[in-house]
Amino acid sequence: MEQGWKAHGPGVTAVKDVGRSRDKYNLFEKRVKGWCYSWMTPGGVESEDEYLVSKQLFFAYLASEEVLDAVDGQQYVVDQVSDFVLKHVIVYDDVFLFFKKKFLRHFNVKTSSAHEGTNFGIKEHAAAVLPSHRVNVAEERLCLQSTMKGTQLESESTYMASSQSLWSQSPTANHVTTLAESIISRANGRTHDYAVRRTAENSCWEVHFVGHDNYCLETDWLPMNRNSPIPIFTRIRVVTNRDQFLCCDCGGQERVGLTCVHTMAVMESFFSEWEGPTHHDVSPRWWVTWLELAHKPNNHQITSSIMALMTNEVPGPRIHGTIPSSTCFFPVTANRTAIYRVKNYSPGTTLGTCSH
Repeated sequence: MEQGWKAHGPGVTAVKDVGRSRDKYNLFEKRVKGWCYSWMTPGGVESEDEYLVSKQLFFAYLASEEVLDAVDGQQYVVDQVSDFVLKHVIVYDDVFLFFKKKFLRHFNVKTSSAHEGTNFGIKEHAAAVLPSHRVNVAEERLCLQSTMKGTQLESESTYMASSQSLWSQSPTANHVTTLAESIISRANGRTHDYAVRRTAENSCWEVHFVGHDNYCLETDWLPMNRNSPIPIFTRIRVVTNRDQFLCCDCGGQERVGLTCVHTMAVMESFFSEWEGPTHHDVSPRWWVTWLELAHKPNNHQITSSIMALMTNEVPGPRIHGTIPSSTCFFPVTANRTAIYRVKNYSPGTTLGTCSH
């Protein structure tokens, strides 16, 4: 996105032409990029319907007086931004749209930054690989880098497997990696932001976001600017019982391999003895056992066993025992189209009118 903006967005001349509106222009540029990233991000746009509404609002925003003022009346700058989004972003939406890979394991990576970091590390390493190196020299240095990285990871995994967590007391604390535990703990700390309703179907729950800040994304703890024109959609997550496992339609378990906040909220509300997810409720990719023992000499049996588990991962936290009986059920909430679920635009107004 950043490289595309530099190559095909408004050039240096356009930036100079905005003159006295430089601060407004910088905010406008930030919003345009943030809007495009919302199409790639969990919690931003999660269906075709939401995507269409978001695009309509985006181009209505570009046609607004606020944007014209931000570019100091230079209409050609607005046209360049519009052309950039149409010709260099939207044309590739099959590749980047979040909802098209919502249930695929990609760890919520929305840019190439995770891979570019490895490339940068190779070039800036103490034993760096440089363009001037011959093939044999580059090969030697890459081998040295990989050996050093392997030794580092082995040391970290050994420490992780032999130490006890002091900052978390959850059931997963000493069984999953530190990163996984921090994600789980953070999600577990947000369950109070959700209201759980058991619907007429005995094994189905609706999870409603009731956080105090109505202008923050459900998947992000940081509140958004109330004046931001980027649409935020309200959603109701549906959690179902599938063969004694709780499955959520947010896709978090499938994408990341960790228990999502919605299933945690259901477990807390209806299973009083539940203390939190265990390492059996998450993907083995996050297990300390996998990090410490897999792919090492003489551990072929352990490696193959854990890899077999990965081919048949659990779809969510396991329900231990029977589901508590109840005579009180809520009716299923009627589905609303995306245009009626935009919560930072005034109801009943035309597209492009953001509530401030």
